[in-house]
Amino acid sequence: MYTTDELGRPIYNADSVREALYAEDLDVIHTLEFEEQYDINKFNQFADELDIQQIHLYNAVNTSKLEYDNELSANWLMPEDYKSIDIAQYVLDRCNTNEERQRAGEELVAFADRNLFPLLQYMIYLVDTMRENGIVWGVGRGSSVASFVLYVLGVNKIDPIKYELDWQEFLR
Repeated sequence: MYTTDELGRPIYNADSVREALYAEDLDVIHTLEFEEQYDINKFNQFADELDIQQIHLYNAVNTSKLEYDNELSANWLMPEDYKSIDIAQYVLDRCNTNEERQRAGEELVAFADRNLFPLLQYMIYLVDTMRENGIVWGVGRGSSVASFVLYVLGVNKIDPIKYELDWQEFLR
């Protein structure tokens, strides 16, 4: 029950709000943006009286898709410690052989060319968080198992060098 704006952000209508309210899914409601103002303004008046969080009205963004994507990519929600990880050093320090270093180096150049180091930093954070909380994730899926860098980060558990997988399949 939502539409999306030109940037792909979901915009919810009043029916979606009512469904979430009846389902007592208030945490979700406060993270969404809505197009209708009357119902939202009324809810927000009651929210003030009840000292609960208000709902945000849809706020159009005056930016291009590329600028919006770059802004989101630059602001991953993760602890600062992870944002400062030197990805190349992190990966290369975990390589045991020249073959692994060579493969990692080639992939890291491709990741850097696509400005994907913040994504790799986030993947380290995600894997660490899953390990710390005993969350099980799969051994790997699709072309991602062709990436030795993702294997080193713990995202997948398939050694693509051992199985002679072409890493270029992943970043096509």
